[in-house]
Amino acid sequence: TEYKDVMSLKGSKFAYNGIHPVTGIALLEAGLNPETDVEWLSYETNSDRLAAVIAGEADYAVLSGDQLYTVGNTEEIEIKACFKGKLVKIEDVNDPMFSEKLMGDGVAIEPDEGDLYAPITGTVSAIFDTKHAIGFTLENGAEILIHIGIDTVELEGKGFNLNISKGDKVMAGDKIGEIDLEYIRSQGKEVTTPVLLTNMETYEIHSLKTEGNVTKENILYTITSR
Repeated sequence: TEYKDVMSLKGSKFAYNGIHPVTGIALLEAGLNPETDVEWLSYETNSDRLAAVIAGEADYAVLSGDQLYTVGNTEEIEIKACFKGKLVKIEDVNDPMFSEKLMGDGVAIEPDEGDLYAPITGTVSAIFDTKHAIGFTLENGAEILIHIGIDTVELEGKGFNLNISKGDKVMAGDKIGEIDLEYIRSQGKEVTTPVLLTNMETYEIHSLKTEGNVTKENILYTITSR
Protein backbone atom coordinates (compact mmCIF):
# COMPACT_ATOMS: atom_id res chain seq x y z
CA THR A 1 0.00 0.00 0.00
CA GLU A 2 1.28 3.46 -0.92
CA TYR A 3 0.59 6.25 1.53
CA LYS A 4 0.21 9.53 -0.33
CA ASP A 5 1.40 12.81 1.21
CA VAL A 6 3.18 10.97 4.02
CA MET A 7 4.79 14.17 5.34
CA SER A 8 1.32 15.34 6.40
CA LEU A 9 1.29 12.48 8.92
CA LYS A 10 3.98 14.10 11.07
CA GLY A 11 2.72 14.39 14.64
CA SER A 12 -0.18 12.01 14.04
CA LYS A 13 -1.31 9.35 16.48
CA PHE A 14 -1.57 5.82 15.07
CA ALA A 15 -3.62 3.05 16.65
CA TYR A 16 -1.70 -0.19 16.31
CA ASN A 17 0.10 -2.64 18.60
CA GLY A 18 3.64 -1.34 18.00
CA ILE A 19 5.19 0.27 14.93
CA HIS A 20 3.43 -1.02 11.84
CA PRO A 21 6.13 -2.26 9.40
CA VAL A 22 4.62 -0.99 6.12
CA THR A 23 3.64 2.37 7.56
CA GLY A 24 7.04 2.66 9.25
CA ILE A 25 8.84 2.07 5.95
CA ALA A 26 6.63 4.64 4.19
CA LEU A 27 7.45 7.19 6.87
CA LEU A 28 11.17 6.49 6.57
CA GLU A 29 11.06 6.84 2.79
CA ALA A 30 9.39 10.24 3.24
CA GLY A 31 12.09 11.38 5.64
CA LEU A 32 10.13 10.92 8.84
CA ASN A 33 11.27 8.95 11.88
CA PRO A 34 8.53 6.42 12.74
CA GLU A 35 9.72 6.34 16.36
CA THR A 36 9.80 10.07 17.05
CA ASP A 37 7.79 11.93 14.38
CA VAL A 38 4.53 10.07 15.05
CA GLU A 39 2.99 8.46 18.12
CA TRP A 40 1.95 4.81 18.31
CA LEU A 41 -0.96 3.87 20.60
CA SER A 42 -1.32 0.19 21.46
CA TYR A 43 -4.61 -1.42 20.35
CA GLU A 44 -4.70 -5.14 19.55
CA THR A 45 -7.76 -5.52 17.31
CA ASN A 46 -9.18 -3.74 14.28
CA SER A 47 -12.34 -2.93 16.22
CA ASP A 48 -10.39 -1.35 19.08
CA ARG A 49 -8.27 0.68 16.64
CA LEU A 50 -11.34 1.94 14.79
CA ALA A 51 -13.04 2.80 18.07
CA ALA A 52 -9.98 4.82 19.09
CA VAL A 53 -10.22 6.91 15.90
CA ILE A 54 -13.94 7.43 16.27
CA ALA A 55 -13.45 8.49 19.90
CA GLY A 56 -10.75 10.96 18.85
CA GLU A 57 -8.00 9.15 20.75
CA ALA A 58 -6.05 8.45 17.55
CA ASP A 59 -5.83 10.09 14.14
CA TYR A 60 -5.40 6.87 12.16
CA ALA A 61 -6.06 3.17 12.65
CA VAL A 62 -3.78 0.70 10.86
CA LEU A 63 -5.94 -2.23 9.77
CA SER A 64 -5.66 -5.60 8.08
CA GLY A 65 -4.42 -5.28 4.51
CA ASP A 66 -2.04 -2.45 5.53
CA GLN A 67 -4.81 0.10 5.22
CA LEU A 68 -4.99 3.43 7.02
CA TYR A 69 -8.40 4.43 8.35
CA THR A 70 -9.42 7.86 9.54
CA VAL A 71 -12.74 9.56 10.19
CA GLY A 72 -14.45 10.28 6.90
CA ASN A 73 -13.70 7.01 5.12
CA THR A 74 -17.14 6.41 3.63
CA GLU A 75 -16.44 4.18 0.65
CA GLU A 76 -19.22 1.64 0.15
CA ILE A 77 -17.99 -1.95 -0.03
CA GLU A 78 -20.07 -4.71 -1.58
CA ILE A 79 -20.89 -7.95 0.24
CA LYS A 80 -21.87 -10.68 -2.21
CA ALA A 81 -23.67 -14.01 -2.01
CA CYS A 82 -21.63 -16.99 -0.81
CA PHE A 83 -24.10 -19.54 -2.22
CA LYS A 84 -26.52 -19.81 -5.09
CA GLY A 85 -29.92 -19.84 -3.46
CA LYS A 86 -32.87 -17.94 -2.04
CA LEU A 87 -32.60 -15.00 0.36
CA VAL A 88 -34.08 -15.21 3.86
CA LYS A 89 -34.61 -12.21 6.13
CA ILE A 90 -32.31 -12.42 9.11
CA GLU A 91 -35.35 -12.01 11.38
CA ASP A 92 -36.78 -15.23 9.89
CA VAL A 93 -33.75 -17.43 10.61
CA ASN A 94 -34.67 -20.28 12.96
CA ASP A 95 -32.16 -19.36 15.66
CA PRO A 96 -32.48 -16.40 18.04
CA MET A 97 -28.72 -15.81 17.91
CA PHE A 98 -29.28 -14.64 14.36
CA SER A 99 -32.92 -13.54 14.25
CA GLU A 100 -32.36 -11.23 17.22
CA LYS A 101 -29.12 -9.97 15.65
CA LEU A 102 -27.01 -10.96 18.64
CA MET A 103 -24.07 -11.82 16.37
CA GLY A 104 -24.56 -9.02 13.86
CA ASP A 105 -26.87 -7.91 11.08
CA GLY A 106 -27.27 -8.93 7.47
CA VAL A 107 -29.25 -11.52 5.54
CA ALA A 108 -29.31 -15.29 5.13
CA ILE A 109 -29.25 -17.60 2.12
CA GLU A 110 -31.09 -20.91 1.72
CA PRO A 111 -28.59 -22.59 -0.63
CA ASP A 112 -29.58 -24.55 -3.74
CA GLU A 113 -26.09 -25.88 -4.39
CA GLY A 114 -23.11 -26.71 -2.20
CA ASP A 115 -20.44 -24.64 -3.94
CA LEU A 116 -19.23 -22.03 -1.43
CA TYR A 117 -17.80 -18.67 -2.53
CA ALA A 118 -16.00 -15.83 -0.78
CA PRO A 119 -18.50 -13.01 -0.18
CA ILE A 120 -15.81 -10.32 0.03
CA THR A 121 -12.34 -9.35 -1.07
CA GLY A 122 -10.13 -9.49 1.99
CA THR A 123 -8.54 -11.89 4.46
CA VAL A 124 -9.78 -15.10 6.02
CA SER A 125 -9.53 -14.10 9.67
CA ALA A 126 -11.11 -17.13 11.36
CA ILE A 127 -12.22 -20.66 10.60
CA PHE A 128 -13.98 -22.61 13.31
CA ASP A 129 -12.52 -26.06 13.98
CA THR A 130 -15.85 -27.51 12.92
CA LYS A 131 -15.62 -25.60 9.60
CA HIS A 132 -19.23 -24.43 9.81
CA ALA A 133 -18.36 -20.75 10.30
CA ILE A 134 -15.81 -18.52 8.57
CA GLY A 135 -14.77 -15.00 9.44
CA PHE A 136 -13.41 -12.47 6.95
CA THR A 137 -11.80 -9.08 7.47
CA LEU A 138 -12.07 -6.46 4.74
CA GLU A 139 -9.31 -3.99 3.94
CA ASN A 140 -11.19 -1.26 5.80
CA GLY A 141 -11.44 -3.39 8.96
CA ALA A 142 -15.06 -4.50 8.63
CA GLU A 143 -15.68 -8.08 9.73
CA ILE A 144 -18.01 -10.49 7.94
CA LEU A 145 -19.14 -13.87 9.27
CA ILE A 146 -20.77 -16.64 7.25
CA HIS A 147 -22.39 -19.31 9.41
CA ILE A 148 -23.27 -22.37 7.34
CA GLY A 149 -26.45 -23.92 8.68
CA ILE A 150 -28.16 -23.95 12.06
CA ASP A 151 -26.64 -25.96 14.94
CA THR A 152 -24.18 -27.44 12.46
CA VAL A 153 -21.39 -27.12 15.02
CA GLU A 154 -22.74 -30.47 16.25
CA LEU A 155 -21.62 -32.15 13.00
CA GLU A 156 -17.96 -31.64 13.99
CA GLY A 157 -16.89 -30.70 10.47
CA LYS A 158 -18.52 -33.57 8.60
CA GLY A 159 -19.99 -32.38 5.31
CA PHE A 160 -17.74 -29.30 5.17
CA ASN A 161 -14.89 -29.33 2.66
CA LEU A 162 -12.99 -26.03 2.69
CA ASN A 163 -9.95 -25.14 0.58
CA ILE A 164 -8.90 -22.05 2.53
CA SER A 165 -6.90 -21.44 5.70
CA LYS A 166 -6.76 -18.66 8.23
CA GLY A 167 -4.70 -15.78 6.82
CA ASP A 168 -5.47 -16.50 3.17
CA LYS A 169 -6.29 -13.59 0.88
CA VAL A 170 -9.48 -14.06 -1.15
CA MET A 171 -11.37 -12.24 -3.85
CA ALA A 172 -15.15 -11.98 -3.89
CA GLY A 173 -16.47 -14.88 -5.95
CA ASP A 174 -13.51 -17.20 -5.33
CA LYS A 175 -14.65 -20.76 -4.72
CA ILE A 176 -13.55 -21.56 -1.17
CA GLY A 177 -15.19 -24.92 -0.56
CA GLU A 178 -17.92 -27.46 -1.15
CA ILE A 179 -20.65 -28.15 1.37
CA ASP A 180 -22.59 -31.43 1.38
CA LEU A 181 -26.05 -29.97 1.82
CA GLU A 182 -27.79 -33.34 1.59
CA TYR A 183 -25.66 -34.81 4.36
CA ILE A 184 -26.33 -31.81 6.61
CA ARG A 185 -30.08 -32.11 6.00
CA SER A 186 -29.92 -35.88 6.59
CA GLN A 187 -28.60 -35.12 10.07
CA GLY A 188 -31.66 -33.05 10.84
CA LYS A 189 -29.93 -29.69 10.43
CA GLU A 190 -31.06 -26.66 8.46
CA VAL A 191 -28.65 -25.27 5.86
CA THR A 192 -29.82 -21.64 6.11
CA THR A 193 -26.64 -19.54 6.05
CA PRO A 194 -26.49 -16.05 7.60
CA VAL A 195 -23.99 -13.59 6.09
CA LEU A 196 -23.39 -11.05 8.83
CA LEU A 197 -21.60 -7.80 9.49
CA THR A 198 -20.37 -8.38 13.04
CA ASN A 199 -18.69 -5.11 14.07
CA MET A 200 -21.83 -2.99 13.83
CA GLU A 201 -20.44 -0.43 16.26
CA THR A 202 -18.12 0.94 13.60
CA TYR A 203 -19.83 0.01 10.31
CA GLU A 204 -23.36 0.13 8.96
CA ILE A 205 -25.31 -1.69 6.27
CA HIS A 206 -26.90 -0.08 3.21
CA SER A 207 -29.04 -1.35 0.31
CA LEU A 208 -29.87 -4.61 2.10
CA LYS A 209 -31.48 -7.17 -0.21
CA THR A 210 -33.82 -9.60 1.58
CA GLU A 211 -35.91 -11.24 -1.16
CA GLY A 212 -35.35 -13.22 -4.32
CA ASN A 213 -32.76 -15.60 -5.68
CA VAL A 214 -29.03 -14.91 -5.79
CA THR A 215 -25.82 -16.22 -7.28
CA LYS A 216 -22.22 -15.38 -6.39
CA GLU A 217 -22.37 -12.30 -8.63
CA ASN A 218 -25.21 -10.71 -6.68
CA ILE A 219 -24.72 -8.04 -4.00
CA LEU A 220 -26.43 -8.78 -0.68
CA TYR A 221 -25.70 -5.37 0.83
CA THR A 222 -23.07 -2.67 1.01
CA ILE A 223 -21.28 -1.35 4.08
CA THR A 224 -19.63 1.91 5.08
CA SER A 225 -17.98 3.17 8.21
CA ARG A 226 -20.26 5.08 10.57
